[in-house]
Amino acid sequence: ILASPKSYDNVVVNYRVTPLTPTSVMVVMLATNHAGNIDSKYHAADDYDGNMKTLVTENDSYFIAFNNSAHNSTPYITKYADGTKSKLTSAETNLPPAEWYDVEVGKDDNKVWLKINEKLILQATDEQMHPSGHIVFRLRGTKNSIASAKIENLKITSTD
Repeated sequence: ILASPKSYDNVVVNYRVTPLTPTSVMVVMLATNHAGNIDSKYHAADDYDGNMKTLVTENDSYFIAFNNSAHNSTPYITKYADGTKSKLTSAETNLPPAEWYDVEVGKDDNKVWLKINEKLILQATDEQMHPSGHIVFRLRGTKNSIASAKIENLKITSTD
């Protein structure tokens, strides 16, 4: 897990990523804050072991996942708020395998989106948007596989 030290409201995040293992699930969380407290920072306890349940129940966020066929899932955007989960949208199919993905995720006004290689893959609207928060990157493997990836050319642009 890698979390931004700064909080963003409307933001666009661009980067290139290559999975180094075939089971590496790519996740970006936008507007991430300690659950129920929009003025707090991303929260991880000192003894946090990286498990998903703690990550999403203790933090509000927009959770954007892709390259997740190893988990029998297609790309999706889920909203976590006060310990509850609501899937905002999901893709019909998985992304084709690629050596590199050019990724754009963003949050602006009442929209959250995912673009891969300049193609809009997912977009969701939320009339009760999380107002601001940290950007969190998370890699996840499977029970029998460690996740790893290389990220480069990271650019974070505040659109406020």
